[in-house]
Amino acid sequence: MKKLFLEFLKFGGYPSVVGSNLKEKILLELYNDILTRDIVQACRGQTTGKIEELSSFYISNIGNRVSFRRISRSLDMPLRMVERFTSCISDSLLLYFVSPLSPSF
Repeated sequence: MKKLFLEFLKFGGYPSVVGSNLKEKILLELYNDILTRDIVQACRGQTTGKIEELSSFYISNIGNRVSFRRISRSLDMPLRMVERFTSCISDSLLLYFVSPLSPSF
């Protein structure tokens, strides 16, 4: 049971992924489909490389606090572009952004 749970945490619960031996390949195809069909079209951007770069940045920094200004400087991307592309990424449900918890009661 523990092995199955760890597999679920790593690969998720997409039905086409669960029963397959090609889990990583299928997830990569899903990621590329969401990126090209949903995000790039929604942002109407000719800068597909920048959107890919930004989404990769977010995925590799899951769980970390991020700042649009720091991302802008780090990726050498205009601040407005980071904000707009982040909005498109969020709207596509590729990633879900959580506001930081502020325990200042």
